[in-house]
Amino acid sequence: MKQDEAKNEALDALKKIKKAERNARTLLKKAKEETSLKIIQDARDDAKKIKEQFIKDARNKAKTIREEVTKKAERDASKIREETRKKIENLRKNSEGILPEAVDKVSKEIKSFLKRGAR
Repeated sequence: MKQDEAKNEALDALKKIKKAERNARTLLKKAKEETSLKIIQDARDDAKKIKEQFIKDARNKAKTIREEVTKKAERDASKIREETRKKIENLRKNSEGILPEAVDKVSKEIKSFLKRGAR
């Protein structure tokens, strides 16, 4: 009997050990799955942060470029306006001397035309 009891105790102990091993494997598998999910989620979060930073940097760069282009365009437009103003001023100065001559010439031609038409 003592042997049967010893065998039963040994079998019970073996059953408990196997159950503990199954539980341990289940816990280990669950821990691995949870760890994998956490690693994947952390990677997604990091990727999202990197993407947001990249977008922010790209927007800032675009803003800087836009401002530089706008300033250059304003400088160029100002330069063109000044050149145009100078050309207009030169045309006025040049036309001041020519205008009386042109008026006198046109006036003579009209008088000549009227005299011919009156005959």
